[in-house]
This record gives sequence, C-alpha cells and structure tokens, in this order.
Amino acid sequence: MAEEQIKTLVGLGLPEEQAKASVATYTADVAATHPVSCYYTHKINADADMDKVKAALKSYTENATKAKGKIHCSHTINEEHREVQCIEVMNSPSAMDNHIGNCFPSYVQMLGAGCVMEEINAIVHESEREWWAKSLSAWGAKKFCVTAALN
Repeated sequence: MAEEQIKTLVGLGLPEEQAKASVATYTADVAATHPVSCYYTHKINADADMDKVKAALKSYTENATKAKGKIHCSHTINEEHREVQCIEVMNSPSAMDNHIGNCFPSYVQMLGAGCVMEEINAIVHESEREWWAKSLSAWGAKKFCVTAALN
C-alpha cells in the first residue's frame, strides 16, 4: 500500500524523497516539537476556471484539516485580489510531511485550474529553521520568508 501511495504522489510531481517522508507519517504518530505558523497565498490567474479553483481548494482544505499535527487551518478565496489565502499552524516538521502527502493531489488540481504559488511566510522555532526553509522553498513562491520566532 505504501509503495502505491508513494508512486501516486511521485506521479503527480512530488519528489520521491518527499513522497516517502509524507507516506511514512500516514501510519506513524506525529510527535509535536514546536508550533509553526504559516501564511501563504496563491495568485489566481485571469483565465483561471474559478469553479475548479473553488472545488480544488475545498478538497485541499478538507485534507489539510485532517492532517496529523495540524493545530489550525483557515483558507479562503479573496476574489477582490484574486488570491487563495491560507493560514495554518502545525506542531512539527512531521506534521508538514503529513500535510504535504494529504494535500498534494488537491494542490496539483489548484495549479491546473489556474493558481500560482505567490507567497509563503513562516514563523518557526530557531532549531527547526533550516528544515522549514528547505521544505518550504520547494514550492517556488515568488515571496518567501522563514524567520525564527522570538519566543
């Protein structure tokens, strides 16, 4: 079963290393380390299929909500600015791996419907900053910032 899940994620374009890390979290406990706050946006292209964008975001949100280690998530479409806006709090890097595995298929649908990753801002624990910077940089956001929390 795990090999099939990895193959599916890789077939959608997720790097194999990340697919393996994500699938490993499906059956393991996700131990909390430090909470991470993320804000990210997707620009909605002028020629986007809004019905498909909305359907993909609904699926993405359902999957994000179910992800192990997810403390909070809130997603919306800001039609005035033509953006998908997301705020999420996770409890660890393992939670991010689980989120990726659960959400990547819907994320690919959002891209196919006419969305582009625009911005990622994350506030992380200093001891995990390098890990988060590597993980989040893979999404290719035009504006990208990972900073250490003051607390």
